[in-house]
Amino acid sequence: MIILKDFKKNNHTFSYFEKNSGSQSNIIFLHGLNNNKNFYYNLIDSIDDYNCYALDYRSHGNSTSGGEYSLDSFSDDILSFVNHLGVGDDYYIVASSLSCWLVSNLEGMINPRGVIFLDSGYYPVNNISNSDVGTIKLPVFGSLDDLNESIVEDVESLKEEGILLTTKELQHVYNALLSTYHICNNKNNYSYILSDSAFNSLINDLNTKEIEVLKNDKLILLLSNSKNNNIESDNRLQKELNLNAHMFYKIETIKYSDHLMMLTSVGEIKESIKKYFN
Repeated sequence: MIILKDFKKNNHTFSYFEKNSGSQSNIIFLHGLNNNKNFYYNLIDSIDDYNCYALDYRSHGNSTSGGEYSLDSFSDDILSFVNHLGVGDDYYIVASSLSCWLVSNLEGMINPRGVIFLDSGYYPVNNISNSDVGTIKLPVFGSLDDLNESIVEDVESLKEEGILLTTKELQHVYNALLSTYHICNNKNNYSYILSDSAFNSLINDLNTKEIEVLKNDKLILLLSNSKNNNIESDNRLQKELNLNAHMFYKIETIKYSDHLMMLTSVGEIKESIKKYFN
C-alpha cells in the first residue's frame, strides 16, 4: 500500500509517498522540474521487492513553498530526505530530468548502491540549452476546460509518436499532468504550482552551474525513443553522450517511450530495476 507522508525541514514541510514492502533494500524516486511524486505512482505500485519512496520538492506537489530555489538548496533537500528515511547506504535512486543533475550535484555526499537516470543527466545543460532565452513565462489557462484541452492534446500526441498505452495508462498520464496545476490567486485561472520566478531561478542555475556526471559503479542511463524525438536526431546530445558514455555502467534505449518515461514505460523501467538493482 502506498501511504502519503511528510517530514519537516526548517520551515518547510515535504510530502512524499512511502510503500513499505518489508524489504531491507530501498528505492528513492526523484521527479523532474514541474513534475511531482504522482508521476511515479504506477511504477511504485508495481514494485514489491523494495521499499519505495517518492519525494515532492519544495513548491511541487503537496510540499510547501518558499526559501531558496537553486540546485544546491534542492540537492540539500534530497540529502535531508535520505537522512530522514534512515536507510543508511542500502538504497538506490531513480531520477528524472532535473533530479539527475541534483543527484550528481551531491557527489561525495551520498552513496547509493545504484542509480538510474531517466533520459537526462548525461550532458552539462549549459553546453546544450540556449542561455539567452530570457525569462520564461509558464502557461496560464483561463478555465479548467482550457487546461483540460491542453493536457488532452499532450496525451493524444503520444499516439502520434508511436507510444501506444492502454486507457488506464493514458488516464494515469492525464492525472499526473493535471496534478502539476492549481487555481491561482483565488480566480478561475490555472497555473503551474511552481511560480515563474522559482522556475526561472532553477533554470538559470542549471544553465550556469557546471556539474559533472555522478561517479557510481552502478549508474544506468535509460534513453527515450519515439518517432520524432530520439537522440539520433540531435547531434549535440549524441556528442555529449559519446563523451560521457564511459561514466555509465549500462546505457539502454527504450523504444516507443517519452521523456516522461515513468509515465509511458513503467514495465521497462521495472525490468531495468530488476536487472541492475541487486
